[in-house]
Amino acid sequence: MPSSLSFLVNGLVPLGMFVVLGCGSGPVSKSRYDAIPSSDRECHEELEKARTDIASSQLVYCHLAGNLLYFRLRSAKELEELLSTHGIGYKEEMTSDVVVEGKTQWCYCGLMEEQIAAKYGEHFIDSLIDVSDDWYVKNAISNGDTLYYAECDTRPRYPGDDEHPDDDSDSLQASIERHLQYPAGYQPRPNLDSIAFADVRFLVDTAGNASILYYHFLFDMDANHLFEDTLIAQIERCVQRTGWLPALVRGRKVQADMNYRIYFE
Repeated sequence: MPSSLSFLVNGLVPLGMFVVLGCGSGPVSKSRYDAIPSSDRECHEELEKARTDIASSQLVYCHLAGNLLYFRLRSAKELEELLSTHGIGYKEEMTSDVVVEGKTQWCYCGLMEEQIAAKYGEHFIDSLIDVSDDWYVKNAISNGDTLYYAECDTRPRYPGDDEHPDDDSDSLQASIERHLQYPAGYQPRPNLDSIAFADVRFLVDTAGNASILYYHFLFDMDANHLFEDTLIAQIERCVQRTGWLPALVRGRKVQADMNYRIYFE
Protein backbone atom coordinates (compact mmCIF):
# COMPACT_ATOMS: atom_id res chain seq x y z
CA MET A 1 0.00 0.00 0.00
CA PRO A 2 1.48 3.39 -0.93
CA SER A 3 2.49 5.71 1.88
CA SER A 4 0.72 9.07 2.15
CA LEU A 5 4.08 10.75 1.58
CA SER A 6 4.32 9.21 -1.87
CA PHE A 7 1.62 11.64 -2.94
CA LEU A 8 3.75 14.68 -2.14
CA VAL A 9 4.85 16.56 -5.21
CA ASN A 10 7.45 19.19 -6.01
CA GLY A 11 5.41 22.31 -6.49
CA LEU A 12 2.03 23.63 -5.54
CA VAL A 13 -0.81 21.19 -5.82
CA PRO A 14 -4.35 21.68 -4.49
CA LEU A 15 -4.86 19.92 -1.18
CA GLY A 16 -7.78 18.01 -2.60
CA MET A 17 -5.31 16.06 -4.76
CA PHE A 18 -3.66 14.51 -1.70
CA VAL A 19 -5.02 11.04 -0.96
CA VAL A 20 -4.15 9.03 2.13
CA LEU A 21 -5.22 5.43 2.26
CA GLY A 22 -6.20 3.83 5.56
CA CYS A 23 -5.92 0.27 6.73
CA GLY A 24 -8.32 0.23 9.67
CA SER A 25 -10.39 -2.74 10.64
CA GLY A 26 -13.77 -1.10 11.23
CA PRO A 27 -15.74 0.23 14.19
CA VAL A 28 -14.32 -0.03 17.71
CA SER A 29 -15.57 -3.16 19.47
CA LYS A 30 -13.87 -2.47 22.79
CA SER A 31 -12.79 0.90 24.12
CA ARG A 32 -10.73 2.08 27.07
CA TYR A 33 -13.74 4.26 27.84
CA ASP A 34 -16.02 1.27 28.43
CA ALA A 35 -14.94 1.14 32.08
CA ILE A 36 -15.63 4.78 32.95
CA PRO A 37 -17.62 4.76 36.23
CA SER A 38 -21.17 6.08 36.10
CA SER A 39 -20.25 8.77 38.64
CA ASP A 40 -18.06 10.47 36.02
CA ARG A 41 -21.03 12.26 34.47
CA GLU A 42 -19.15 14.80 32.40
CA CYS A 43 -17.16 12.10 30.67
CA HIS A 44 -20.30 10.06 29.97
CA GLU A 45 -21.98 13.13 28.48
CA GLU A 46 -19.01 13.59 26.16
CA LEU A 47 -19.01 9.90 25.26
CA GLU A 48 -22.72 10.01 24.48
CA LYS A 49 -22.19 12.97 22.15
CA ALA A 50 -19.26 11.20 20.49
CA ARG A 51 -21.30 8.03 19.95
CA THR A 52 -24.16 10.06 18.47
CA ASP A 53 -21.77 11.81 16.08
CA ILE A 54 -20.07 8.55 15.14
CA ALA A 55 -23.44 6.95 14.43
CA SER A 56 -24.13 9.85 12.07
CA SER A 57 -20.71 9.33 10.40
CA GLN A 58 -19.43 12.62 11.82
CA LEU A 59 -15.87 11.87 12.84
CA VAL A 60 -13.74 14.61 14.41
CA TYR A 61 -10.00 14.79 14.96
CA CYS A 62 -8.99 16.79 18.05
CA HIS A 63 -5.63 18.48 18.31
CA LEU A 64 -4.43 18.74 21.92
CA ALA A 65 -3.57 22.45 22.18
CA GLY A 66 -2.16 22.37 25.71
CA ASN A 67 -3.48 23.20 29.16
CA LEU A 68 -2.01 26.27 30.85
CA LEU A 69 -0.49 27.47 27.58
CA TYR A 70 -2.15 27.39 24.17
CA PHE A 71 -0.21 25.62 21.41
CA ARG A 72 -1.96 25.84 18.08
CA LEU A 73 -1.04 23.49 15.27
CA ARG A 74 0.86 25.56 12.72
CA SER A 75 -0.61 23.61 9.81
CA ALA A 76 -4.16 23.64 11.23
CA LYS A 77 -5.66 25.26 8.11
CA GLU A 78 -4.05 22.74 5.77
CA LEU A 79 -4.86 19.78 8.02
CA GLU A 80 -8.50 20.82 8.36
CA GLU A 81 -8.85 20.95 4.59
CA LEU A 82 -7.12 17.62 4.14
CA LEU A 83 -9.24 15.96 6.83
CA SER A 84 -12.39 17.28 5.16
CA THR A 85 -11.59 15.26 2.02
CA HIS A 86 -12.10 12.18 4.21
CA GLY A 87 -15.24 13.53 5.87
CA ILE A 88 -13.46 14.20 9.17
CA GLY A 89 -13.86 17.43 11.14
CA TYR A 90 -11.12 19.26 13.03
CA LYS A 91 -11.08 21.02 16.37
CA GLU A 92 -8.48 22.23 18.84
CA GLU A 93 -9.06 21.26 22.46
CA MET A 94 -7.31 22.15 25.70
CA THR A 95 -7.25 20.09 28.88
CA SER A 96 -6.78 21.09 32.48
CA ASP A 97 -3.45 20.50 34.20
CA VAL A 98 -5.37 19.74 37.39
CA VAL A 99 -6.05 16.03 37.89
CA VAL A 100 -9.32 15.43 39.73
CA GLU A 101 -9.90 11.99 41.14
CA GLY A 102 -12.83 10.26 39.46
CA LYS A 103 -12.91 12.74 36.56
CA THR A 104 -11.67 11.76 33.10
CA GLN A 105 -10.66 14.31 30.51
CA TRP A 106 -10.56 14.03 26.72
CA CYS A 107 -13.51 11.61 26.56
CA TYR A 108 -15.15 12.91 23.38
CA CYS A 109 -11.83 13.35 21.62
CA GLY A 110 -10.41 10.08 22.92
CA LEU A 111 -13.31 8.01 21.64
CA MET A 112 -13.06 9.79 18.30
CA GLU A 113 -9.33 8.93 18.18
CA GLU A 114 -10.17 5.26 18.67
CA GLN A 115 -12.82 5.32 15.97
CA ILE A 116 -10.61 7.06 13.41
CA ALA A 117 -7.75 4.63 14.11
CA ALA A 118 -10.09 1.66 13.78
CA LYS A 119 -11.46 2.90 10.47
CA TYR A 120 -8.32 4.28 8.84
CA GLY A 121 -5.35 2.78 10.70
CA GLU A 122 -3.16 3.74 13.64
CA HIS A 123 -0.85 6.00 11.62
CA PHE A 124 -3.48 7.68 9.46
CA ILE A 125 -3.63 10.96 11.39
CA ASP A 126 0.15 11.15 11.78
CA SER A 127 0.47 10.75 8.04
CA LEU A 128 -2.05 13.52 7.35
CA ILE A 129 -0.29 15.85 9.81
CA ASP A 130 3.01 15.23 8.04
CA VAL A 131 1.49 15.95 4.63
CA SER A 132 -0.29 19.10 5.86
CA ASP A 133 2.84 20.37 7.61
CA ASP A 134 4.88 20.00 4.42
CA TRP A 135 2.15 21.82 2.53
CA TYR A 136 2.16 24.59 5.15
CA VAL A 137 5.88 25.20 4.57
CA LYS A 138 5.48 25.22 0.79
CA ASN A 139 2.67 27.75 1.08
CA ALA A 140 4.69 29.97 3.43
CA ILE A 141 7.72 30.01 1.13
CA SER A 142 5.66 30.51 -2.03
CA ASN A 143 3.65 33.38 -0.51
CA GLY A 144 6.63 35.00 1.21
CA ASP A 145 4.82 34.75 4.53
CA THR A 146 6.44 35.87 7.78
CA LEU A 147 6.17 33.04 10.29
CA TYR A 148 5.93 33.41 14.05
CA TYR A 149 9.32 32.47 15.48
CA ALA A 150 7.93 30.15 18.19
CA GLU A 151 6.32 27.97 15.51
CA CYS A 152 9.59 27.46 13.62
CA ASP A 153 11.71 24.36 14.17
CA THR A 154 14.77 26.60 14.53
CA ARG A 155 14.35 30.28 15.37
CA PRO A 156 16.31 33.12 13.73
CA ARG A 157 19.73 33.47 15.35
CA TYR A 158 21.69 36.66 15.89
CA PRO A 159 25.23 36.70 14.39
CA GLY A 160 27.71 35.21 16.84
CA ASP A 161 25.22 33.21 18.89
CA ASP A 162 26.21 29.54 18.96
CA GLU A 163 23.06 28.21 20.61
CA HIS A 164 19.45 28.35 19.51
CA PRO A 165 17.99 31.31 21.44
CA ASP A 166 14.75 31.85 23.21
CA ASP A 167 14.25 35.59 23.69
CA ASP A 168 17.81 36.52 24.64
CA SER A 169 20.98 36.96 22.58
CA ASP A 170 24.37 36.84 24.28
CA SER A 171 26.07 38.45 21.27
CA LEU A 172 23.57 41.30 20.96
CA GLN A 173 23.62 41.94 24.70
CA ALA A 174 27.43 42.01 24.71
CA SER A 175 27.43 44.52 21.84
CA ILE A 176 24.95 46.75 23.67
CA GLU A 177 27.01 46.66 26.85
CA ARG A 178 30.21 47.57 24.96
CA HIS A 179 28.81 50.50 22.99
CA LEU A 180 25.75 51.90 24.76
CA GLN A 181 26.25 55.34 26.32
CA TYR A 182 23.47 56.23 28.71
CA PRO A 183 22.11 59.78 28.42
CA ALA A 184 22.48 62.27 31.23
CA GLY A 185 19.65 61.79 33.72
CA TYR A 186 19.21 58.07 33.06
CA GLN A 187 18.56 56.25 36.34
CA PRO A 188 20.29 52.84 36.64
CA ARG A 189 18.49 49.99 38.36
CA PRO A 190 18.82 50.27 42.13
CA ASN A 191 19.03 46.46 42.45
CA LEU A 192 18.91 43.27 40.40
CA ASP A 193 15.18 42.86 41.04
CA SER A 194 14.42 46.15 39.29
CA ILE A 195 13.25 46.02 35.65
CA ALA A 196 14.99 47.83 32.81
CA PHE A 197 14.78 46.27 29.35
CA ALA A 198 13.48 46.63 25.82
CA ASP A 199 11.85 43.91 23.75
CA VAL A 200 12.95 44.36 20.15
CA ARG A 201 11.00 42.60 17.40
CA PHE A 202 12.92 41.78 14.21
CA LEU A 203 11.98 40.41 10.81
CA VAL A 204 14.64 38.06 9.40
CA ASP A 205 14.43 37.03 5.75
CA THR A 206 15.72 33.82 4.18
CA ALA A 207 19.02 35.49 3.21
CA GLY A 208 19.80 36.39 6.82
CA ASN A 209 18.96 40.08 6.57
CA ALA A 210 17.19 41.64 9.55
CA SER A 211 15.02 44.70 10.00
CA ILE A 212 13.62 46.02 13.26
CA LEU A 213 9.83 46.07 13.42
CA TYR A 214 9.25 47.78 16.78
CA TYR A 215 10.48 48.35 20.33
CA HIS A 216 8.72 47.94 23.65
CA PHE A 217 10.44 49.43 26.71
CA LEU A 218 9.75 48.54 30.32
CA PHE A 219 11.34 50.46 33.21
CA ASP A 220 10.60 50.40 36.90
CA MET A 221 12.20 53.85 36.93
CA ASP A 222 9.44 55.62 34.99
CA ALA A 223 11.61 58.66 34.23
CA ASN A 224 13.78 56.50 31.95
CA HIS A 225 10.95 56.32 29.39
CA LEU A 226 11.92 59.90 28.48
CA PHE A 227 15.11 58.51 26.92
CA GLU A 228 13.55 55.88 24.65
CA ASP A 229 14.37 57.72 21.42
CA THR A 230 17.99 58.19 22.49
CA LEU A 231 18.30 54.52 23.43
CA ILE A 232 16.70 53.43 20.15
CA ALA A 233 19.19 55.47 18.15
CA GLN A 234 22.08 53.79 19.94
CA ILE A 235 20.60 50.30 19.66
CA GLU A 236 20.17 50.86 15.93
CA ARG A 237 23.92 51.42 15.64
CA CYS A 238 24.74 48.28 17.64
CA VAL A 239 22.52 45.82 15.81
CA GLN A 240 23.95 43.81 12.95
CA ARG A 241 21.53 43.72 10.02
CA THR A 242 23.18 40.95 8.01
CA GLY A 243 24.70 37.58 8.76
CA TRP A 244 21.75 36.23 10.74
CA LEU A 245 20.93 32.54 10.56
CA PRO A 246 17.38 32.36 9.15
CA ALA A 247 14.63 30.35 10.77
CA LEU A 248 14.17 26.78 9.61
CA VAL A 249 10.99 24.75 9.21
CA ARG A 250 11.37 21.15 8.06
CA GLY A 251 14.94 21.99 7.09
CA ARG A 252 13.92 24.88 4.80
CA LYS A 253 14.78 28.53 5.29
CA VAL A 254 11.72 30.69 5.97
CA GLN A 255 11.13 34.35 6.71
CA ALA A 256 10.25 34.78 10.36
CA ASP A 257 9.97 37.37 13.09
CA MET A 258 12.07 37.18 16.25
CA ASN A 259 11.94 38.91 19.63
CA TYR A 260 15.07 39.74 21.59
CA ARG A 261 15.18 41.27 25.05
CA ILE A 262 17.91 43.82 25.69
CA TYR A 263 18.76 44.57 29.31
CA PHE A 264 19.88 47.97 30.59
CA GLU A 265 21.74 49.12 33.67
